[in-house]
Amino acid sequence: MSSTMVSSLRAFYFCIVTEVVPGPMSWSYFVPLVSLPTALMIPPTVLSRKQLVCFFLGPIYACTIHAWSAMGGVDVISALMLLWATFLIGLEDPRRTFRRVRNGYVDASSGSSQKISTGAGKTPTIPPSWDEPYPSEPLPRLRWVLALVASSRLTGWKIGSSTSHDRHQADPSPPPTRWGFLEHTLLPRLSLSLSLLWLTSRLARRWPDFSGMKRDDSDQLIPDMLIAYIPAYILQPLTIGFHAYAFLTLQYLVPTPFAVLSNHLFGFPRNTWSLHTVPPRFGPFTAVLDKGLAGLWGVWWHQVRHSLCNMFSRFSQV
Repeated sequence: MSSTMVSSLRAFYFCIVTEVVPGPMSWSYFVPLVSLPTALMIPPTVLSRKQLVCFFLGPIYACTIHAWSAMGGVDVISALMLLWATFLIGLEDPRRTFRRVRNGYVDASSGSSQKISTGAGKTPTIPPSWDEPYPSEPLPRLRWVLALVASSRLTGWKIGSSTSHDRHQADPSPPPTRWGFLEHTLLPRLSLSLSLLWLTSRLARRWPDFSGMKRDDSDQLIPDMLIAYIPAYILQPLTIGFHAYAFLTLQYLVPTPFAVLSNHLFGFPRNTWSLHTVPPRFGPFTAVLDKGLAGLWGVWWHQVRHSLCNMFSRFSQV
């Protein structure tokens, strides 16, 4: 019976990765996922940047192309990892120029804060932030590298040179409380995604073009108004896009309260890794008015386009 179950699961897996969405079909798919953090774990005193490119970037490209050939398509994860490896190994040298901005408030709540003295006889205070360069010790280096690989938007990282304005981004503010995170961050997004999922599902039931949906012609105010006033060639693509957005967003939002609750009850994950202490992707736009470029890059836009713009400007100076 166990062999039958394994065969059924195997057939189900191959059905998903061949008919629904491309997925791993060979061992080469996983090589870049391991090679990138392995390359960054090697200190520059052992392998220089050029040696990293020779030993790691070429095999990453070859394995990714082999994985695409095996699964007959290109998926998001492997393509993103290829671009990420190109940026971190081929175009930049994070081991020498990147610095992780550590939030003193978060680390203090985890019991691992660095404290500084304000003077003789005064109580030590927690610095609001400090820059953590590439660590020399293996375990801190592993945490540093894993945090970098997971920071696809480089939120909380300084990647510029010593003369770049990137060194002067805004200091991180105290993170929200767990309840504040649930109330102001999670619940609004959860409500929005559920509302979009309900609306797009009702719209999809009106059109025979959408397969797998039971047709529903009952009167409903909002879907009827949208169908009456928006042309179908505009509304149908919007329905597909918003439905995908709501469905994919809920995959991350639904487990979030359990992770935050686990942090509160059991202390796992630690505050430094807990979701309520992770910097938001976008902050308030008022930070731009208060702090100028520091508010633009460090608070509101969070360097989403900074790395690309910085890269072209660096090449133009070569």
